[in-house]
Amino acid sequence: MSKILVALILLFAFSHAELVLKRKFFDGAKKITEFDTKELTESLSSKEGIGDWDYRYGFGANLTYDIAYIDTAYPGKYSDMGWRRVRLSHEGSFFDKDLFYEIEYSFLEGNHYKDLYIGYEGKIKDLKLKYRIKAGNIKPPFGLEGYSSSKYNTFMENSLLDPFYEDRKLGVELLLHRGKKDHQFNLFLAYLTNSIDEREVIDIDAGFINRLYGRFTYCYEIDKNHLLSTGFSFMNATMNDASIRYNQKAESDWIHDNYVSTRVKHIESITNFGLEALYIYKRLGLQAEYIQSTMHALNDYTFKGYYLQASYFLTKDKKRFNQNTSTIARIKTKGALELAARYSYLNLNDKDELGGTQRDYNFGLNYYINNEFKAMINYVVAEPKSDRYDGRLQLIQGRLQYAF
Repeated sequence: MSKILVALILLFAFSHAELVLKRKFFDGAKKITEFDTKELTESLSSKEGIGDWDYRYGFGANLTYDIAYIDTAYPGKYSDMGWRRVRLSHEGSFFDKDLFYEIEYSFLEGNHYKDLYIGYEGKIKDLKLKYRIKAGNIKPPFGLEGYSSSKYNTFMENSLLDPFYEDRKLGVELLLHRGKKDHQFNLFLAYLTNSIDEREVIDIDAGFINRLYGRFTYCYEIDKNHLLSTGFSFMNATMNDASIRYNQKAESDWIHDNYVSTRVKHIESITNFGLEALYIYKRLGLQAEYIQSTMHALNDYTFKGYYLQASYFLTKDKKRFNQNTSTIARIKTKGALELAARYSYLNLNDKDELGGTQRDYNFGLNYYINNEFKAMINYVVAEPKSDRYDGRLQLIQGRLQYAF
């Protein structure tokens, strides 16, 4: 029933978008040949409030196509290509954006329902606090990389910490924000359980899994285009004797096998803890995170990982950071070139669980054609060490992304 409801909402929303597009862009041949993406995205939104309720809306998409060439000892050399993401979204707000909602649907991945929530923003004047409440299918507030949108990633895929991040879950999130001159504080609290997609699976192995999340960040804006952000995250999940598997594909969705992988059975609970840091100075961006995951079962198992990342713009552009939500933001440019490098480490060995260890060296080149179009190239050297693979593999992959 929920799938039908969302499908009808999206059908109505994008039918309206199609009419707007036709009216705006197919008026004359000149506009078709020029194809101004800024004009396109602006035509799909209303920044001016409509009616007494001050209704504003916007439509969005994330269209991502990848191509990859992989060189491994087993199964050997191979290539692959295809759509990585095909997502459509719609958002709206009322009453000067205090009341808002968002719908995002994926046509490719196993988890089709992405963002599907309503929210409210307000102020507590006596405490000088701003707050935001979101309820629905939302992204868990854990880690800088995990909480930021994939549209604004510096690399094509997340680091080796990706197994510790969870996809959207159903529940409630509270964000408390306080700013004082150049100092910004954010506290995220969330109670989440099985997502909409998970609830549609008839046989859920462990029933409903309840999770408590917490994330605290502090940002100091030293000067214009110069800031330091630090923080930590926490998650505790009641697992009800479930089994959990952590695995990794060497920072590429196109590798056919998981060379490091572990599965722990009869888990009562999981406790995750993470540290994060981000430093931006004009064209330079430095980023690092550490995560430790402890599974409480018949024995307690602890797995961990970290990454160190650096990026530099060859053009007069800069990495952008949203201090209100502690997330990486969209690069605004008319043409930017960025170099990036990242070192990742993952350890899935503890006691009798020997899932393996892995080190990745990822080198990236990004060309931001404009605010919506981005071309990416990643060269990854991976060194997994497990019973499945002990050696080195390398891959080169490219991406063309259109996201607004």
